[in-house]
Amino acid sequence: MNLDEIMNRIKSVPKEKWTDEETLKELISLTAKESGKSYSAEEIDQLIGMFKNMLQDGSQATLISLLLRHGVSKSQIDELREKFQS
Repeated sequence: MNLDEIMNRIKSVPKEKWTDEETLKELISLTAKESGKSYSAEEIDQLIGMFKNMLQDGSQATLISLLLRHGVSKSQIDELREKFQS
């Protein structure tokens, strides 16, 4: 799964659903599966918790730190930044 597909999947979720835990679990599970990764239920819960904290904090630094810890490269972050600005 490439970055465009991930971005399209994220954009397909209505903003009012960003705090719905079932929606986030489904999004994380599908994206992980399609990118060849798997997460345990505990790991998914941790990712959801981090995501919710990031939404409350609103800081780009929080998001960038999270992405870097999960193996996203700086060039991918730059690409994400460009896509969000467009």
